[in-house]
Amino acid sequence: MSPLISISILLAALVISFGLTRAMITLGPKLGLMDQPDGRRVHLSPIPRAGGIAIWLTFAIMATVLKLAFAEQFGGAPWSSIDAFLISSVLLVGIGLVDDRRGMPARVKLGGQILVALVFWTLKPGDGGNLMGVIVPWPVDLAIWVMWIVLLINGFNLIDGLDGLCGGLVAISLAGIAALQWALGLGESAFFLALMGVSLGGFLFYNRHPARIFLGDAGSMMLGFFLATAATELVGRKTIGASILLPLAVAGVPLLDVGLAIWRRSVRNLLSRWEGGEGIGVFSPDKDHIHHRFLARGWNQRQVTRLMHGLALVLSLLAFSPILLGGPGLAVLILGIFIISLFGLRHLASVELLQSGNLMHQAVKRSAGRKTVRAIYVLSDLVVIPLAAVAALLLESNRFTRPLGEDMVWRFAVVFSILAVVVLHVVRIYRRVWSRARLREFLLVGSGLVVAGLIAAALLQVATGDLAWSTGRLGAIAGVMAVVGVLGPRVLPELSRELAVDTGHRHFGDGRNAARRMVIFGAGDLGNLYIDYLTTIPPEHFNQVQVVGFVDDNPRLRGRLVRGFEILGTSAELREVCKAVRAEGIILAIARLQPAARREVEVIARELRLDVLEWNCSVQKAAPQEAREPQEAVA
Repeated sequence: MSPLISISILLAALVISFGLTRAMITLGPKLGLMDQPDGRRVHLSPIPRAGGIAIWLTFAIMATVLKLAFAEQFGGAPWSSIDAFLISSVLLVGIGLVDDRRGMPARVKLGGQILVALVFWTLKPGDGGNLMGVIVPWPVDLAIWVMWIVLLINGFNLIDGLDGLCGGLVAISLAGIAALQWALGLGESAFFLALMGVSLGGFLFYNRHPARIFLGDAGSMMLGFFLATAATELVGRKTIGASILLPLAVAGVPLLDVGLAIWRRSVRNLLSRWEGGEGIGVFSPDKDHIHHRFLARGWNQRQVTRLMHGLALVLSLLAFSPILLGGPGLAVLILGIFIISLFGLRHLASVELLQSGNLMHQAVKRSAGRKTVRAIYVLSDLVVIPLAAVAALLLESNRFTRPLGEDMVWRFAVVFSILAVVVLHVVRIYRRVWSRARLREFLLVGSGLVVAGLIAAALLQVATGDLAWSTGRLGAIAGVMAVVGVLGPRVLPELSRELAVDTGHRHFGDGRNAARRMVIFGAGDLGNLYIDYLTTIPPEHFNQVQVVGFVDDNPRLRGRLVRGFEILGTSAELREVCKAVRAEGIILAIARLQPAARREVEVIARELRLDVLEWNCSVQKAAPQEAREPQEAVA
């Protein structure tokens, strides 16, 4: 098919998309497909949610015309995948329309999605599965396809919460995959992806903020289904690299949102059940999706949409860089994923980190939880310590390419494991409350394990009569690896809560947050204690306050960090600091604040309309019970 005909077909699809989308804006209310505002949604007036119908009809009409008019060009493998998609998508769009019109239980909708995946797998071309270039049995192929399809359907369905967000993410994914197909010389497959892209065009025009039409569940699920099926079939079987990196390229942002949702709701479910409440299902709706969090930080819809589109574009470029650039592209991918992971933990996972820390602390407090945690620690240590010995042997011997001496492997592993277990019991590791541990306790255990490794190496040298520095290095490496494996799980509760404070109290953005922005007056002991206090309070209180920094009398501390928070200036600059950071309150964290200084703070607070709170830790003599409770009147 000539380029002129291809362009003409795409332009025709774009015109049809505009016309059908405009028609659905009118027909949506008559069909009962209206999205009503509620607590989870960000729009304020009812809007038709029939955009998905226009997109699907546009693609189905043009694909059918292509098959009939250009049977020779579009009769091979690409069309077979599109054919399977069109047939099975009829069922999915029907499920979505029922859900959009009258609602549908989550379990019923999930069952329908699985049924759609089974129908597609039955119709798709090919007899065997191809997993990263390896043929797998059909049951494995079926299970992988069903999980993949259901995951992407729900991923794009959950992310559809802002004007232009879901449709824009799909357009970016389609453009990236089509570009890869074109670069690999597969223009025929790229054409089908471009066809779905232009079918989106009319909808995206009317879905710009403020949107006049929404996708609806029918549309978001259909687009996720297309990317999970047609796009995967067209790309994933061409190269091993594409098979591995396709999830990141196709649905990096939606999959991140799904992962956070599963993490968040699973933790909430356990916490709710432990507190005697009702269980919270994985499909229970909430207002903690990625786009909701940025909106809560004061960003507007356009800013959030652009940010998430930019993130999706970066992920697509990273995913395809190893395929197009080879070795240098792989290095770019690893570096990019590392940077994005740090960004995600710092700015996106505050809710999950805080609740995970709360879950770990609750597990320690519960009687059954303490026993379970202790059993998990013991089993983990019994596995980690021998593995540390084996890993040290692998490193020291360069993967056993250098000789270590007769029977050294099993002798060292056994001796080190026994000594390490003895050390752990001597330092009473299983009697300590690790969620409240301090540095000296970690140092005690860590140094004990390193010493155990050195002693094991020394005993091995005495037994073999071979004194060598390599044996000493072996013991030190084993000890260090055991330290990481043994102390790592015990650090997680406190680390998760510290990260929650870091992410929850260092929001970025120009708008105001839902939390009250507070400046801490005093960067000494009381100020540090307040940051500790933030790691132990319930989430509902944690989310009410956002610490933006410290003010302290010592001018030499300006610009330095206390527990990760910057000292913004001195007490003489309190007024300017509060204005600059748009503070809504001041927390006094000085034990003996002079009356004149207190009056000055109160004057500034009244002038700027700020709340003044006082944080103080003190021990007072308890009054007798009869003095604290009023006596009952005697008749």
